[in-house]
Amino acid sequence: MGLCFIISLINCSPSVVCLLCSPVRTDDACPSSCVCARDSGTVTCRDGEDTEVPSDIPEWTSTLILQGRNISTLQRGAFMTNSSELEMTKLSLSYNGIQVIEPYAFVGLPRLHLLDLSHNQLESISARAFHGLPELRSLFLNSSNYFVKTTGSGIALPQSKPMAFKTSLIFFQ
Repeated sequence: MGLCFIISLINCSPSVVCLLCSPVRTDDACPSSCVCARDSGTVTCRDGEDTEVPSDIPEWTSTLILQGRNISTLQRGAFMTNSSELEMTKLSLSYNGIQVIEPYAFVGLPRLHLLDLSHNQLESISARAFHGLPELRSLFLNSSNYFVKTTGSGIALPQSKPMAFKTSLIFFQ
């Protein structure tokens, strides 16, 4: 499914009745410029001119792949959909040109286990960027050398369980 339509009858003039069709989102709707596979829980959005994370990610999404987009700043609450949490466990944000990660960017993803930020141009990561990720186990920052200015007193990562990092080189200032 995707969009359903509400058909309304309106009077255009005394002798003519017009049909008005308007799209309405359903739970199965897929964001524009993305491909959704509900059976596997995967939403894939590649190569677009979008500068933000899609705001209409289906709640059933377990894996989200956003690649080749122009997301220079990962904004606060970027993954909040209608103020509800997503079921997402894997998130790939590689090759998006991300330079800045704002505080609380990943709020709404409490089940996230794997986060891939590889192949971005990270310059600034807020100390609270990873707040709200209690289940995070793997963070990938591959194939780039970073000079990252952290805002605040370092980067706060979930510490309840061991975490795997994969990176080339990160410099913190």
